[in-house]
Amino acid sequence: MSSDPALPPSTQALLENLPHGVLLIDAAGRVVLVSAQARRFFATLPPTPFAVATLRAPKLLAAIEATLEGGRAAAPEGPITFTLSRTAEYDLAAHVTALDTAPDPAPNPVLDPVPGSTAADVRLVVTIEDQTRARRAEQLHRDFVANASHELKTPLAAVSGLIETLTGHAKGDVEAQARFLGMMAAQTERMRHLIEDLISLNRIEINERIHPETPQPVTRIIQDAVESLLPVAETAGMRIVAVPAADLPTVPGSREELNQVFVNLIENALRYAQPSPEVRVRLIESDPDRPDMLGVAVEDDGPGIAREHLPRLTERFYRVSPSRSRERGGTGLGLAIVKHILNRHRGSLSIESTPGKGTRFTVWLPVAEAAGKATEADGPHLRLVSGG
Repeated sequence: MSSDPALPPSTQALLENLPHGVLLIDAAGRVVLVSAQARRFFATLPPTPFAVATLRAPKLLAAIEATLEGGRAAAPEGPITFTLSRTAEYDLAAHVTALDTAPDPAPNPVLDPVPGSTAADVRLVVTIEDQTRARRAEQLHRDFVANASHELKTPLAAVSGLIETLTGHAKGDVEAQARFLGMMAAQTERMRHLIEDLISLNRIEINERIHPETPQPVTRIIQDAVESLLPVAETAGMRIVAVPAADLPTVPGSREELNQVFVNLIENALRYAQPSPEVRVRLIESDPDRPDMLGVAVEDDGPGIAREHLPRLTERFYRVSPSRSRERGGTGLGLAIVKHILNRHRGSLSIESTPGKGTRFTVWLPVAEAAGKATEADGPHLRLVSGG
């Protein structure tokens, strides 16, 4: 905080610990105090006192000048919202409050400034709330609703058009009817997958701060995920290789959600790794920087992903190739679901990819405190399984 010796230490400490930024402005239109939070927004401010024009926030400046001139009657009734772009961009809401200038017959030694000091002539208090995170969350919500609506609108429009065709010129054409009904089935299946993923993502986000603690056998979970995807691998002419490993330690978590993590990652690789003949699932050597974390990689030798796409892969509805993703049945939510499940499990996801060489997704999960090893009762060691 830009401290003012005119203010009692207790007052300065109070302002320092407020969750919002605070500016004190005197009758001459000078800022005589800037709290630490406020200085975070106005990073280039000089030492106090300085003219309010230095703030360089036109909407806030206009409200301050009007209130200095007209007093409480001229003060804005609601917050002044504005955006500042300094070292970062902040969405802010400020309240301008005019102080009563009548002398107080009972001075307060804690709150009153030292008589005759610059702070003794304070006329306005400006509180500034950082709404950046809330505004961005609102924008993400709006984008999510818009994207979900668009994703559902496309197959709905296709089904509607096919129904119109079936009831029109194809009404008596049995061969055309069979073809169009197959197309309708594919579009309704696409909508079903999308709705299931939306429901799943919503459920996970609601519980994201509730961390499951039940020890789960990673070996068995991975084996179940691999076996469930053998038909998909066979259809794609690929195979899934689960590299043999010693029994893995248990991890605290939800068995169903951890299964979904590995199913989503393996299915994603089967969908996009071609012409790679296989998808590999293997244990990663422990990271010395994270000795309490277990790493499991899902990797392929496919076409890879350009570097600029990697940071956005876990965003909802983000696709490297939208048309290719839809053709192969992707909803654009699989990796977002993986990210949120791992957040709930205090884990993380790392992504490495080289165009022309392949991609590796590594799941990092905390080992259970009572680091029990998976037993034979939990299932066999991972083994080579083929779908091609």
